[in-house]
Amino acid sequence: MSAENLARMLRETGEGIDVSTPPLGEIESRSRRTSRTRRTIAGAAAGVLGMGLVGVLIGLDGGPAGRDGAVDTPGSPGDGQVCPKRLPLSTGPDHGFGTSSPAGSAPSLPTTEAAWVCQYDPTEAGPGPDGDGTTWGWVRRGDVRPVDPAHLPTLERHLDGLAPPSGDSRICTADLGSRYMLVMSHGSGLTGVVVDDFGCRDVRLTDDPFDTAPGEAELRGTVPGVLRGPDDLLADLQKVPSRSGGEDDGVAVYEPYGEGGDAALLQGRLEVLPDCVYVVEPGDGRRVLPVFPADEVARVGDVLTYGDVEYRDGDDVMLGGGASGRLEDGGYQIPDGCDLDLNAWVVAQD
Repeated sequence: MSAENLARMLRETGEGIDVSTPPLGEIESRSRRTSRTRRTIAGAAAGVLGMGLVGVLIGLDGGPAGRDGAVDTPGSPGDGQVCPKRLPLSTGPDHGFGTSSPAGSAPSLPTTEAAWVCQYDPTEAGPGPDGDGTTWGWVRRGDVRPVDPAHLPTLERHLDGLAPPSGDSRICTADLGSRYMLVMSHGSGLTGVVVDDFGCRDVRLTDDPFDTAPGEAELRGTVPGVLRGPDDLLADLQKVPSRSGGEDDGVAVYEPYGEGGDAALLQGRLEVLPDCVYVVEPGDGRRVLPVFPADEVARVGDVLTYGDVEYRDGDDVMLGGGASGRLEDGGYQIPDGCDLDLNAWVVAQD
């Protein structure tokens, strides 16, 4: 889509809002990695990583198969699925952005029990309405970021400030960037708050992140249409770390590279200890040290999130990857509290 077409579209959907028209450059593919100070085992991890493995972490009771699951299925607080791989699109002629109509009222969202943040980047999904321009889709980038419970009150205060846009006070830009979705668990389901990091910084709600397009929500205190949020809402969503934020959170990781492929499986019981995370094999009860791709795993307290699935101490798991033996070499980042004398299992990257 050209800068002129995007600027025209923003003027049409912004209802008289002032829109500046800087040139529309290429959409940058930004790669942000969390750096952590760890005890690093020197050497190259080519031995196992060269196998080109695909990561799999599933519950043995028939839970989600893989980081994203085989398909995008509706989520609930109980099944661990919180962010789809792609945001659902509306069927309207909106170029994939969703409705531009202002909401009729402010939402009345229930109290948040837990929350996560996911980032979505634009990708061309097809031609625009009547062949005019481009329709954009939204693909998740990176891992699901659990929100520290201590930060929930701040985010809820921002959500209390959501309201329909009034007048022409918004300042919009003719650019294109990411969307950030705050997914909240309310016990009976999931609600998403989607904030644009471009244009007018519009906010749209979804009452089912897997099925309802942003801006078309109607359940659990949501409202359809476009909302405006406090200026700090987007900034605080962007600050939620992709990992737990500590330099040593007890999760052994490596920096992934290359592509994945078929993998062997490690089956056992997850053991989440303060200083390290292990898998206990059935039968002899032997501990194995799993080493996860750094950009696909997060830990907050006793909850380990791999992709968009949550696991706790004692959960049965299967990990796709390969045995590495003892970690005497290989470029891995191992927490100080982990037992280096154990055999390791390098979890395959997605």
